[in-house]
Amino acid sequence: NSNILTLSGGSNSLKPQTAETWSLGADLDPLPGLRLSATYWDVKFKNLIASPLGTAAGNPARYFQEFLSSYIILPSQADIDALLGDAKTVTGSPCSPTPQCLYIIERNTTQNLGRFNQSGLDLSASYNRATGFGSVDVALTGSYIIKREQSVSATAPMVDQIPAGLSRLNLRGVLGANFGKLRSQ
Repeated sequence: NSNILTLSGGSNSLKPQTAETWSLGADLDPLPGLRLSATYWDVKFKNLIASPLGTAAGNPARYFQEFLSSYIILPSQADIDALLGDAKTVTGSPCSPTPQCLYIIERNTTQNLGRFNQSGLDLSASYNRATGFGSVDVALTGSYIIKREQSVSATAPMVDQIPAGLSRLNLRGVLGANFGKLRSQ
């Protein structure tokens, strides 16, 4: 009778994740009622807090390929003792955690898994004009993702996280009017 032991919860060795962020932007008002804005931003996370199964997003092949230290097939008693010592919660095994009854141990604890970098450009343009009944306005805002990459450990290579065919650009447009105290948008 082979069983799976799943270790979950927070790891006892969990450290805070940190990030270096910066941005540079400008706002221009070239004509009355017209505003143009652009901001470049960059975020670099270290010690990213996540769980291996959550990071693999339900992809077993990715989990078994990228998180080699998160599972042990046919564990020894020393493996079992070491992993149980680092877990806050243990689920999934009706038998005593011994090598005779376990086929695999999955270490799905929340832990410091790697790095995540993202950068982009935020743009906006808006125009507001007074009228005899109130005002009319139009605005267009957008965000363009330049880079989005992640590694599964501090030393693993960064992997592009923008799927092929996915637009890097997100836009939102608004057309509105004010009629006295009434707003239509």
